[in-house]
Amino acid sequence: MAIFISTFVNAMDVKNRVVVPKDFRAMLSDYSAFVAFRSHKLNAVDCFTMKKMEELSEKIDRDYDGFSLDRESLESAVFADAVMLKFDKDGRVVIPDLLLQHANISNQIAFVGKGSTFQIWEPEAFKNHQETVRKKLLEKK
Repeated sequence: MAIFISTFVNAMDVKNRVVVPKDFRAMLSDYSAFVAFRSHKLNAVDCFTMKKMEELSEKIDRDYDGFSLDRESLESAVFADAVMLKFDKDGRVVIPDLLLQHANISNQIAFVGKGSTFQIWEPEAFKNHQETVRKKLLEKK
């Protein structure tokens, strides 16, 4: 299973292309692409391997009635919103405007490891988010 760790910041060009970090591409080596969709909790973009998307689909099939409103909401928020981002020969992907707008990204992208998934953030927004969540974790001690 792919495990994404660390945070990398890369520049995006005027055509919305960005090089996916080498360490992340190594975790995606069995794939020529990954799936990205707007986070429904944060101003970030969630990124999954196709295998992870298949696992999520299977979990939804198991855990939700075929006609439930919760299932419909989850499928619409994730699957209907998802896009396949394919690598070019230089390891770049083109980030669609909808995803960039959701995460307020203009020219720099933070790739943030989340274990079996990763996220794309505007770098300063992620720095602020990380400080907030670390503070909350320290308060719980």
